[in-house]
This record gives sequence, structure tokens and C-alpha cells, in this order.
Amino acid sequence: MGTEYRFAGFSLRSRPLALYKGGEPIALSRRALELLRMLLEKDGELVAHAEVRERLWGSRTVEFSNSIYVYVNRIRTALGDNAGEQRFIESVPGYGYRFKGRVYRAGAGDDSGVVPSLLRRVALAALVSVCLNIGGTQVLQESLSYQGHTRAAFEKLESGAYAAAQQHASRALLLNPEAADAYVVQGDLALQHRWAWSAAKSNYERAIEIDPGSAMAYRGLAVYYVLRFDSDRALQHLNRALLLDPLSPEVANDTGWIYLSVGDYESAQDACREHLKIAPRELASRYCLIRAYAAGGNHGEVANHVAAFMNLTGAESGVIERVLNRGNASVYTAFECWRMSLIAQRSGSGNTSSTSLSSLALASANCGQIDQAIVAAERAARQREPLIPFVLADPRFVELQQSRSRVLSLVRQTGQLRPVDFGAGHAASRRYPSELATALRFAAHPSFHSLSVARL
Repeated sequence: MGTEYRFAGFSLRSRPLALYKGGEPIALSRRALELLRMLLEKDGELVAHAEVRERLWGSRTVEFSNSIYVYVNRIRTALGDNAGEQRFIESVPGYGYRFKGRVYRAGAGDDSGVVPSLLRRVALAALVSVCLNIGGTQVLQESLSYQGHTRAAFEKLESGAYAAAQQHASRALLLNPEAADAYVVQGDLALQHRWAWSAAKSNYERAIEIDPGSAMAYRGLAVYYVLRFDSDRALQHLNRALLLDPLSPEVANDTGWIYLSVGDYESAQDACREHLKIAPRELASRYCLIRAYAAGGNHGEVANHVAAFMNLTGAESGVIERVLNRGNASVYTAFECWRMSLIAQRSGSGNTSSTSLSSLALASANCGQIDQAIVAAERAARQREPLIPFVLADPRFVELQQSRSRVLSLVRQTGQLRPVDFGAGHAASRRYPSELATALRFAAHPSFHSLSVARL
């Protein structure tokens, strides 16, 4: 049954993690519930900001100080508390938070079903002593470490250490078969590393079955449906993830790209702008915003963010000036041609990453060099680069599916759609707005490309 914390008519249950009052569930995001569990576990002891950061975000680089304040306020609202009264959660300025009030803990093996928290601490200390005497310390530590394995799995996944990520996720599930986030990691691995579409979907769905409040699992399903060219279901699951945890940095990272992929350019602009407020130097969100503004025909904003992007990469001022002097829609195309040449140069010098060919394919397509883009995409697929399914689901490559059989073959190769799914009704009917399509046709002209590459 897991552990249950009871206080003032409320109940926080750990499997699945959920808050109840009078037997009725109270809606809270996963991170808010995790924070509440931290406070209840400490039972009146101070929980420092650094502890919260480590528990909720691990080693991820996020601006969390404002986020934690919002999560605390949401918990207070759910409990009928507020910052003025602080009946349940006390703020200790500059240090952290502590839970006020009497907490009872119930769990499997408790004779009474309700154990006062002080007695719980005494019993736990006795258990540690017994474990030390019988050489059972490792058993106790392992029973408490599945969350650490889950955090490590996410961190390894982000760094591209897929084998290590799988090992940590498997260990977490061995220690706790209901570790929902470990199923999310396995879904991400199936999606990014193995292109195992059915396995990805079933892992995300299992995570939601265990924890209906898992914004990460709904985010995973949204990405899954983008890669399967099902825009409606992608948006349905994205909206659910945002409703559950709008402050999640993982959800925020993907939101703009999901909107961009399904052709909702205004929402993509809003999402990427918001994420840049948190991480103003992040190139991925800046690029997403450039793409969204270009697709929406907002050339002034394209130029502003192209300049910011190129400055962040250390581009020379003369190169930036030449890109910006193209004027209107041509700024975006010149920018993509600059990216294409830069990626190609780095690849040629051996300074490559696991996504070099995929990035080159996308930049080449947006520069109008379609044949070069397809060759790079084919090489990326042969080398099983994790990013290539995302490139094939990009609006530019979705458009190319209708005119280039080699692109369609690549989508079949990655397994993103079965051959029977291809037809006039699938998502390849999404097209770029006329302004961008005109710019891309202009970019395809040989004289433009030779001039761009020579001068950038």
C-alpha cells in the first residue's frame, strides 16, 4: 500500500502519490506533491532550499527559486492555508520551509495503521540499529534509494548515456515497481534511443496508470504523438501536462517545439518566450522562437532573435551584419544557411556531436538545399542518431514527404508510421505559410546559395 501521511483531515498517499481530504482527491502537480512529501517526511524539521532543489530537479540547471515559491503557495491553497497564517507550512526566510502540525504515518506492517511521527522516528532508529547488528544496512538503504536511481536515470538520459540511464531505471523499478518516473525514463529511452514506438507508449501509459498526475508522462505521450504525426492527440496530452504542472522545466523545454511541430506558431512563440525568461542563454529555445516567428511571418522579431542567437554563439559582427542585411524573409533563410555551413565545418573538423547529421539535415532543408538535406538525413538514420525522428517530424520535412519519396522512405525506416498510414489525410498536409515557402524557394536558387556560403 506504500506510506500514508495523515494530518488535519488530509492524507498524502505515496502509491500513487496523491493528496486526499475526506477520501476525495485534491489536484496538485507532481512536484508540488513531492515537495509536500519532503516536508511531511522531515516532520517539523527545516527543509533547506538546496535539499528541495536536489530532490525536485537533481543536477538540472534551472531557475528554481521562484518556482519553489509558487509550488509552496499551491500546496498552501490546497490545504486551505496562506502565507499570512502559515498554519501548515512555515517559511524560514533565506533558508527554506518546515511543516507545522502533528503528522501521523501509516504503512504496510504497522499494527495500528496510524503511528505518531515521533514514534516513527524512534522505530526507524531501532530498525537501523538492528540492520547494523545483522549486517542488513544495504537492505535498508536500497529500500529508500529508488528515487535516487530515478534521478540518476534522468540525468544519464539527458547526457546521452543511454545504457547507464536504462540501468538506473531498471534498478529503480526493481526497488519500487510503482516508480512512475522510472517508467517515464524507459519511455524516453524507447522513443529517443531505440525508436521502439509501442514500448515508449506503453511505458508512458503505465506511468500514468500508477500516477495520474505525472506531467512528465503526459509530456512524453505528447512528443510520442508528434513523432507519429498525430497532431490532435499531441496537443491533447500536452495540454494535460501543462494543466498538471505548468512550472515543470521538462514540460517547458518541449512545449514550444510541440506547438511548432503541429503548426500552432503563435502558441510556440508564447511558449518559447516564456522559457527564455527562465533560461535567456539557451540556444534551443531561441532557435525555436526564430522558427516560430519565421513561420508566422514576423520578420522583425526573426531579425532580433537571429542577432541574439548568433551573438550567443560568438559569431563575428561582420557575419551577423551580413545575415541581417538580407532583409525581411531572407534573414531567416540566410541564418539557416549560416547554420548549415557552421555545422558542416564543425563536422568536417571532427568537432561533432551525436546529432550533427540531423542538425545539418534540418539546417540544409531550411536553407533550401533539399538534396543535401536528404543525404544528411539518410546518413543520420543509418547511424541511428537520436534526433533524426524529430527532424523527420519537423514541418519542413513533413512537407517534403509529399514530394520526395526518399523522405517518405526514411519515415518508414524509423517506423514512425506504418506504410498503410500514409495517405492524403495524414499530417504531411501541414504546410508552411506562403511567406516562408517563398523564402525557401528563393533560397533554393543556386546563385543565392553560392553567395550565402561564400560570404557567411
